[in-house]
Amino acid sequence: MKKLLIATALASGFASTALAGAVAYVAPVEPVVIAAAPVITDWSGPYAGVLAATGTATQDYTYDFGEGTETWTGEDLEGNMYGVFAGYNIQNGGFVFGVEGAYSMDSIGRSYIPPQAAYEEGEELTSVIDLKARAGIAAGDALIYGFAGWSMGDFRMYEEPGYDETISVDGMNYGVGVDLFVTDRVFVGAEYIMRDLSGEISVDETVDLEVQAVQVRLGMNF
Repeated sequence: MKKLLIATALASGFASTALAGAVAYVAPVEPVVIAAAPVITDWSGPYAGVLAATGTATQDYTYDFGEGTETWTGEDLEGNMYGVFAGYNIQNGGFVFGVEGAYSMDSIGRSYIPPQAAYEEGEELTSVIDLKARAGIAAGDALIYGFAGWSMGDFRMYEEPGYDETISVDGMNYGVGVDLFVTDRVFVGAEYIMRDLSGEISVDETVDLEVQAVQVRLGMNF
């Protein structure tokens, strides 16, 4: 009986010690790290700037004989243009929507002197106005966007000494671009634009131009 009481007492002591140890040990709690919300650059509001472009164009001429048409392709055009742009952005979270207008001038064209001739002739796109609707995503200090709209310009055809005519051409434009803030207000950008233009040379003849260009931009948000 005495041995039983001693064994019981020892068992109770061991159990109390083990329980006390279990209660005393508390697993360390890892600190919860809360990630900072990403900073979204504000592109909203008006902006304006300057641009420089280098581009090429293909031209197709169509002549209507009344009983049918004939189409032939002229020589490729190439050159540089310079201009200005202005627009307005509206931002909702990371999404940016806006409108923009641009005016470019100089020449995407060609000139040459035909064999056995002493005169120069050529064709050139001398100016163009682009109206665009834009939609993009703000990613850090960058704005990545696509656009579509309408373009109109002047296409000159000349043949010395007596022929020099400029006609109006117009059509769709579309492309993609990216702008990047380099200060709080100043941004640089690059843009790829396609223009599908057409115009009437005479009652029976039309010209279609497919113009593509890469544009670099320097602008400021206000």
